[in-house]
Parts: sequence; C-alpha cells; structure tokens
Amino acid sequence: MHHKRAAALKSMRHEITSQLASRFRSLVVTDLRRLLASAQSDEPSLGVDDFLKQLSYKMQWRGGELNFAHTPELLYGCSQCGGSQTSIRGSSEGLRCNACGFESPLEANVAQNLIKLLERSELAEHVKA
Repeated sequence: MHHKRAAALKSMRHEITSQLASRFRSLVVTDLRRLLASAQSDEPSLGVDDFLKQLSYKMQWRGGELNFAHTPELLYGCSQCGGSQTSIRGSSEGLRCNACGFESPLEANVAQNLIKLLERSELAEHVKA
C-alpha cells in the first residue's frame, strides 16, 4: 500500500511540475514551512523539497525561470490593510490582523501579498533565484 501511494505521489509530482514548466516562463514560489519556521510549524513535508527541485530542473530545461520568495513580510503582512501586527493561529487556522480584523488562510494571504508586490513592481526585492 505504501509503495502504491509513493508511486502515485511521484507520478502526480511529475505531471504537475511538467504542466507548470510548460505553461509558464517565470514562476515565483514560496515554502510556507520555511516561512513558518519561527512559528514552529508541524505541517508534514509531503515531498515539497522534491517538488521544488523537480520544478526548478524542468523550468531550467525549458529555458524558464524559477524564483523563491522567502521573506517574513509575505507571511506576517496583512494583505488587506498592509499592517504587520498579525497573529498566526497555527498554519491550518490562518492569520488574523490585529489592526483591521481581517482573517485569512495563510496560503491565501501569502498569495495576495505576492500579487501586491508584483503590481507595485517590488517583487524583485523579496525574491532570489
């Protein structure tokens, strides 16, 4: 049973990374486990490192670019009001802004912060290749 699950995950990882690499010329990714290190995340890895390694290889092979955004501002900044006084209630529960009361799943908040940085042309300041 474990072997079938591992094979299915490997196949799915291959398919997803291939689709991403073929559809996009440039990608920016973040790993919430690394951002949450200070919050001591207990989230399981689920092969994130292998996924990112495979995606990086495929992006390079196709002439694309994979960049990593790992700054705390992405996680702790409120995507609604821009405030930085937020509370993380556990990686599965999300974020609550102490300034405006906005609540959001962490993934959605980080994604919105990435979009705002891109719109303001400030994404490069938070990204490394």
